[in-house]
Amino acid sequence: MKLFFDNIDSLDQFTHELDHHPESLTCQHCGSQGHFVPHGFVYKNQHIDHSYEKEPVGKRIMCSNRYGRTGCGRTLRFYLADYVPALSRAAIHISLFFLALITGKPIQSAYTEATHTIDPRNAYRWLSKCQTKIIHYRAALVNRCGTYSSAFNWRAQRLQLLLPTMNDLRNNFSDSFVTDFQLKQQRRFM
Repeated sequence: MKLFFDNIDSLDQFTHELDHHPESLTCQHCGSQGHFVPHGFVYKNQHIDHSYEKEPVGKRIMCSNRYGRTGCGRTLRFYLADYVPALSRAAIHISLFFLALITGKPIQSAYTEATHTIDPRNAYRWLSKCQTKIIHYRAALVNRCGTYSSAFNWRAQRLQLLLPTMNDLRNNFSDSFVTDFQLKQQRRFM
């Protein structure tokens, strides 16, 4: 099932045409098919130039249990690939953070450069989340270079494992590898 989309228009079109592809949509909670109805947008407060702006980053569909339908009543969320679910930062911020780390910047400096905030506490949360998902990143790599591991030997052990993988993701996808990963793998980056 497709969970990430390029733009809000294609996502909106997908949710309004649920009756045209009922066999490809199965509720992950109850297993039923053909009971989905659009249920509204998902909004996030995004950090934009030191302020918060509320913008749509996804859409919900409901496994309907109304009007003769026998669904469970729970919702599923679909997102734009430019945004990582459960994070207040956009995917580009995570890509910039890892690109700065790959070039040798310390964690605090890389986080400040990517997000324009001084407090780096979320940087360590990002690293922990990415470390638990490293197997998914490596599975997504077509060509695993592995030649960069010696360049990161002076870093902390967590970064010795994570940075070569992120560098390979960047080489296989593009500089906005978080967005590309979510679009091609149809799974959350973190």
